[in-house]
Amino acid sequence: PLGLGADRPRHRLHPGQAHGHGRPALNSLAELLIAFTDLLEAEARALRRGTVKTASGVALAGLAALSAAVGLGFLLWALFAAMAATVGMAGAAGITGTAGLIVAGVLAWIAGRISR
Repeated sequence: PLGLGADRPRHRLHPGQAHGHGRPALNSLAELLIAFTDLLEAEARALRRGTVKTASGVALAGLAALSAAVGLGFLLWALFAAMAATVGMAGAAGITGTAGLIVAGVLAWIAGRISR
């Protein structure tokens, strides 16, 4: 017959054949399913590794932030104790509070610059 594809040989699929290669369609489907589950397992392993690394980093960053806050608190307390003898309790509290606000402002400014 003349028309589209007349020059190509015709291949008919027989029952139990996939794509004319002679392999049963069920075996091809099983191989595809096995390959998919292998890929899924490998991706899950990679995701687990990434999650553990991220969680460890976040936990250590939180611990570092807590340690920095405690250290800053002791530093401000030492400043307060040293100044209380010379300028009185109210003056020392004012100076120490101002120093704490300056440190917090600088840290907030740095965080804002980083997040851009």
